[in-house]
Amino acid sequence: MMFGLFALFVWSTLQTVSGFYGGGFTYSLLSEKNGYYKTKLVFLNGWKLGIGPCFNCSGNDIGVDVTERKQQNYQSRSEFGRWILEFPLVHYIPPNSPIVLGNITYKGHLNDDIDITSYVYENTRDEVLMISQHDGWEMERSETVMDIPFAGKEAYFDLNFWVGLHERSTLLQSSQTAHLQAKILAGVRSDTGKPNNGPITLIKPVYRLEMDKQHRIELPYIDVDEDMVKCSLANFVEAAGLENTMDYLKKDQTLTINEKTCTLHMFTNSSKMQPGDTFDVAFNMRDYPRTNILVDTVSAVDGRHKYRMDTMYSLSSIVYRVHFVVTAQTDPPIFTSPAPNKLRYTIYVGSEFTISVFAKPSYQRQIKRFDVIRSDGKPVNFTGVIPMSNNQDNTSFTTISLEATDKDVGKFIICVNAEDNLGFSSVEMLCLILNIKRKYTIIFLLSCK
Repeated sequence: MMFGLFALFVWSTLQTVSGFYGGGFTYSLLSEKNGYYKTKLVFLNGWKLGIGPCFNCSGNDIGVDVTERKQQNYQSRSEFGRWILEFPLVHYIPPNSPIVLGNITYKGHLNDDIDITSYVYENTRDEVLMISQHDGWEMERSETVMDIPFAGKEAYFDLNFWVGLHERSTLLQSSQTAHLQAKILAGVRSDTGKPNNGPITLIKPVYRLEMDKQHRIELPYIDVDEDMVKCSLANFVEAAGLENTMDYLKKDQTLTINEKTCTLHMFTNSSKMQPGDTFDVAFNMRDYPRTNILVDTVSAVDGRHKYRMDTMYSLSSIVYRVHFVVTAQTDPPIFTSPAPNKLRYTIYVGSEFTISVFAKPSYQRQIKRFDVIRSDGKPVNFTGVIPMSNNQDNTSFTTISLEATDKDVGKFIICVNAEDNLGFSSVEMLCLILNIKRKYTIIFLLSCK
């Protein structure tokens, strides 16, 4: 079996903004015309507070579109990395059938690396998703729509992201650059009659872990195509710059991930680390078809091809990277029942969905704020902080409400982060997975003779 690739790389030199903490991107293919695939990328990108796309961000900027602000305050279009497009296995593009990307035309012998930084920059919208004043980071949700000419000999293309880090890991000397990657399947699937969609998750870019504790971080995920999703720790090029750190943490199972539940387990063992240490971890999410399928791919260079995809081969692979800070005892807030993490709900259009999420601070503290975010970037209606009456542990809650409309149809994730009055946040977010469906009325026609 052969697969097709083109690859998109993002590089960053030390002259760019070196303030990246973590994140990852996923994709959906919206349409295809003459071998050009309209591709939507959704990028969760976390930065040192004040030097990300938001530029001098504050808590009032949550939910704000900062695209123009980024363009006005950063002189170079490569401030946040250099985007490089690669077409593996393409040796020659006929001069009478060139491929076009933005205002650039490619023909003849094609180099592996094509700089499309300006093209990406001009087609990206940035919105502030979350801010941590205490921990000093901001996270944007950046959405890019591009017409990518598929010019490979196989059925895939790769997206790679290289960017300067805010700080080098203290746990082990590692690269000054971060790497993210997404392997994307081009073409129409025989089982759904549509292009593939990559797995989607919702994470924070920075996590603070208390020393000498077993930590468990459940990674929520959805897959629009109902594929089987599996998670693993990144290896090889997917973990570029993190090879030594990943190998070090894997020893003695200091760091593991459950393949089926996508749950990270981390033991902040004093024999391996100490308060003040920082390190990064990369993991991937892959989707697998539940039955063998065919993929119908159209190349902008040499026409239509079909490829067989068995259940043992992943359709796409999405790499995420997170930054960890080891701390002494901080006693962060914790979520309490009755809302379990990663619970899935099916809601029908016209219905109203309401749920309360409870969080408890440590002794003599109060819950100061809840942040509620949604994977598709849409705003979430929630009440803010409501203290429980007559309780001695200072438990507070927020109530989330949603009136499902036709515009909500589909799957998305809602996650809640709790912060106490000292600025400490819950280690993991509590997440809900919603599937909005339309109601269908079935009418039986009976005839009597």
